[in-house]
Amino acid sequence: MKIQFSLIIILLNSVLSFSQNAQEIDLVDLGLPSGVQWMAQNLGANKINDFGDYYLGKDTQDLTDLGEGFSIPSKAQFQELIDNTVQRWREIEGVEGMAFTAPNGNFIFLPAAAQLWWNDEGNSAFWDTNNKGSGAYWTSTPSESTNYIYFLEFNEEDGNRAFFGDRKKSTNRLSIRPIFDKKSTGVFFSLSQPETIKIKTTKNSVFFELSGESQIVNYSLFRISGEAIISGKTIKGKRIDNLDKGVYILNVVTSLKSRSLKIII
Repeated sequence: MKIQFSLIIILLNSVLSFSQNAQEIDLVDLGLPSGVQWMAQNLGANKINDFGDYYLGKDTQDLTDLGEGFSIPSKAQFQELIDNTVQRWREIEGVEGMAFTAPNGNFIFLPAAAQLWWNDEGNSAFWDTNNKGSGAYWTSTPSESTNYIYFLEFNEEDGNRAFFGDRKKSTNRLSIRPIFDKKSTGVFFSLSQPETIKIKTTKNSVFFELSGESQIVNYSLFRISGEAIISGKTIKGKRIDNLDKGVYILNVVTSLKSRSLKIII
């Protein structure tokens, strides 16, 4: 079911779908003891096998883009997911990751989107890919180490098993898989107009456009290897041409937030 931003609804369906700007969002009922529902796709993604955006750990407390009732799962909530589902490494449309299947037959798929870390060991600093082929998802739970946050990790080598580690929140960008708890609001959700970044690619170019309150955008584009392609400042949007086929990381910084987006040309 599709709804507009101003609607507030109460539904009992096992899967709820709605549209938020360019992002399509589904809520999946896994029959968990807490009643919490999990989003079917990563934050910033439109399909269950899309990687979505990469976020600093310090951003995990802010989900105002989604509205009331949404949050980053705590370590305990991820553990509830593990304890009440069967985990299996699988591939969906060419993307590998971990499926969490509940006794009621519903499942969520967490793509193995790897993670980004701030590599400042050489002559130039850049966001580098870490643990390619694995999945890494922020929790909202601080670890015992100062400025570190727990995250859920999994990979094909470890088989059908997910486990916890921790990462420094200011130098690592990971995926986020939000949850929704209707008990925290008394309604399913209410949406406000967020700031979003729309991406369009062709065979040799990428165009990004910002919608929201921010006007000035600082941007930088890197190859996945870390090679810098271009950086600068623009108003609302920018087209970058003459790109070779490959995988890139687009960093976009506004007055409200920063995002790292994976771009495939």
